Amino acid sequence: MRPRRALLEGVSAGRGAATDVRVDLPAPIALRVPLDARALRAQEVERAMALPDGASRRSRAGTAMYAGHRRVRDGARVALITIPGLLRFDVHPRADCFSFNVRNLSGRPAAGPVRELPVRPHHRAEGPPLNEYELQLTVPDGREVCIVVRVPPYFGALASDYSAVALIR
Repeated sequence: MRPRRALLEGVSAGRGAATDVRVDLPAPIALRVPLDARALRAQEVERAMALPDGASRRSRAGTAMYAGHRRVRDGARVALITIPGLLRFDVHPRADCFSFNVRNLSGRPAAGPVRELPVRPHHRAEGPPLNEYELQLTVPDGREVCIVVRVPPYFGALASDYSAVALIR
């Protein structure tokens, strides 16, 4: 019996019962894996959280980002983010609880209710994890807004640092 050899686009099979298979692969190609929506939002939130208090900018994806970082005294009502003509986001800590308010500044009826996602921990290198809250709403002109708030766990402090960002798509 003669040895058989088949060659199919870089794949060749060897001889007899002990078959050798060789596959010629092209050089590695750098693939860009697109980020899913959740990963993209997480990246945008981190970039927005790095902005100074009161700053805003646009991401490469075209998302408008607004940031607010303030030390808030217990019992005070503070506007963390104000987007002229669109919305104002207030926080109001009281003893061992707090409330968030989203105020419509557009003068038009709201496009829908505010949706609150379950609280989740935001781990950080220094100190205990922060509590992270996410609110989602559709503004009257149809744009989607995501507000992410990070607050420290309650330890009875008279004032705490609050950070919030608003992402508008």
